[in-house]
Amino acid sequence: MAPLIMAGMARRTSVVSETGKVRNPDYERWATLAPGASTTFEGYQVENGAKQYLRMTAKLVSKHEDRLVVERTYMPIGAGHSDPARVQTFVCDALINPSEHPLSSPTAKISELPDETVTIAGKAFKCRVRNVQAAGEFPEYGRGVSAKVWQNETLPGGMARVWLKSHKGDEPFEFHGNVVAYVVR
Repeated sequence: MAPLIMAGMARRTSVVSETGKVRNPDYERWATLAPGASTTFEGYQVENGAKQYLRMTAKLVSKHEDRLVVERTYMPIGAGHSDPARVQTFVCDALINPSEHPLSSPTAKISELPDETVTIAGKAFKCRVRNVQAAGEFPEYGRGVSAKVWQNETLPGGMARVWLKSHKGDEPFEFHGNVVAYVVR
């Protein structure tokens, strides 16, 4: 659930290796941090037609030259939710085929919007704002990605806010989230 929350929207995706692979945007946004760094989003997701408010914390568990491991903990929030937290572990390879990520895909249409300031825990962050439209099927993100992201590379995971729509299987998927807490290591 909410796989694009941390899919970050990287700083570098255009460098192509000798194998035709590119730097993975998901790897790039965590690569400068030490294990233990984390970011917590609050917002909602719509999956299978149901809207659920949630808190998602992404934590860098381990880092290697060719990959890193990020653990995501999802916790429903709001009245009437008794569901337990759900934990997923993701392995992010440093290099991927360009068509595996919405930011490096040949189908991607990425437009720059005016910078905006996002306040997190009383601190203002100047953010680069981008619209991303990418046709195709992406392993982590579903089909037909449409997103707006607010990026600041000083935050773990590199994003302050995410609005995302795609399709998982035959169902539409949507996530809106804002960073409410972070730990830098």
